[in-house]
Amino acid sequence: MKTQIQTILYNNTKESLFRSLDYIAATIENFRSKDKNIEVFVKYGDASSSPIFSEVEVEKIKTKYNASFFFSYCFFGFNSGTSLGHNILAKDLDADYLLIINPDIILAPEALWLMNSYMNDNVGMVEARQVPVEHHKEYDKVSFETLWGSSACALVKSEVFKAVGGYDSDTFFMYCDDVDLSWRIRLEGFMVKYCPCALAFHAKRFLNGNKWAPSKAEVYYSAEAAMLLAYKYSKNKLYKCLINSYLRSEDINCQEAANAVLLREKEGRLPKQIDKFHKVSFFKNGYYAKNRFIV
Repeated sequence: MKTQIQTILYNNTKESLFRSLDYIAATIENFRSKDKNIEVFVKYGDASSSPIFSEVEVEKIKTKYNASFFFSYCFFGFNSGTSLGHNILAKDLDADYLLIINPDIILAPEALWLMNSYMNDNVGMVEARQVPVEHHKEYDKVSFETLWGSSACALVKSEVFKAVGGYDSDTFFMYCDDVDLSWRIRLEGFMVKYCPCALAFHAKRFLNGNKWAPSKAEVYYSAEAAMLLAYKYSKNKLYKCLINSYLRSEDINCQEAANAVLLREKEGRLPKQIDKFHKVSFFKNGYYAKNRFIV
């Protein structure tokens, strides 16, 4: 069995990436202790302004982890965003499974094995449980099916990833690209499952009062993605409401995102609308699934 693990880097520290690689190696060795028939390729795509790793450092990484996985590093030379970056790394995908993770994810030793155990003929994607802050969307406690999977850490069947055409990088730079990927996987007839026993440590930043602390880029791209997702999934009234709401926002980043989407509309660059009968899409109060709790 072949598995490709890939992540997109953007100005990450070397220390954090080496730590992540150590845990990737550990989860592979844990898997191999149960099933030796696994071959793993780890691919790093670097969208930073300058290369994080030198050629010498890449060779040292290959040597250090050669018993666990094959390593490759690609410096893009431009900021690809997550969607295009992952599509570039998966262009010549030759593996049974694709594990998509954020560069700041630290995998628990049994994470890969447990996610893989949830796979069957009807499953297209399995999402890990993020800790210390678990994602709040609902999932079925019996079947573990959920409406979408966060690609902060998600295992996808390669044949399914290829069948849906990978990420929609023409529409989504970052944010909601995983929601869209999940919904298109479900439109193909496959389930998306949540694996609560597969732990992936994902550090989050809070302000006083336990509120999220998003950057300007995060505010802009999350707003842009929300409008584009609503349009793509045929929620025209919601699309217009979001446009108007962001135009009236006191946050200049939201205003700029709304104007950018309006420019797309004017130039005919909005995505093709799908799921007109809303078979897989879910929109409510800014969320794309029912919530078990609110953060």
